[in-house]
Amino acid sequence: MRVKMQWLRDYLDSKETMDITQVSKALNAAGLEVEEINDIASKIQNVYIATIEELNINSENEEQIICTAKIDEQIYTIKIPLIKALVKDKIALIIENNKAKYCSWSYLGFEISEPIWMKSVDLNSDVKKLSEIPEFNDYIITLGVTPNRCDALNHIGVSRELAALMEDRKSTRLNSSHTDI
Repeated sequence: MRVKMQWLRDYLDSKETMDITQVSKALNAAGLEVEEINDIASKIQNVYIATIEELNINSENEEQIICTAKIDEQIYTIKIPLIKALVKDKIALIIENNKAKYCSWSYLGFEISEPIWMKSVDLNSDVKKLSEIPEFNDYIITLGVTPNRCDALNHIGVSRELAALMEDRKSTRLNSSHTDI
């Protein structure tokens, strides 16, 4: 199971002092095996958000789209996989040595090879880099959850476990009120 560090912080009082090493040790001590920690923030320092100017089917390969995208005044032309329904107007580009390629979710450690797309309405107009979006400046923790720990199959359950281990008492968010049916 995967859980974002920010999701855990949202439910804990000690979120300002909690770091990934602390969380990893606490989760392992609780019997929730931390299989992997994916530091997304370290991977996106050279990933920029470009405005899509034009999309055309590649005449040499119908499985590709030729995308013309703009960052500030610089224009980049890249080839991306054919996407059936594209309603986004922003794309994440990796810029290295003044050359661009699209940034896919697999670049960030996910099993999805699709490019990272966004809508302008979802972004602040000042955002130029993926690292400026708080949701991307985070860690993804992959947990090995055993069958006897169904309480830890979501971020709230993992947060409850961390709260107990770290003596964090944010009862308003973690203690659910039970009602009889």
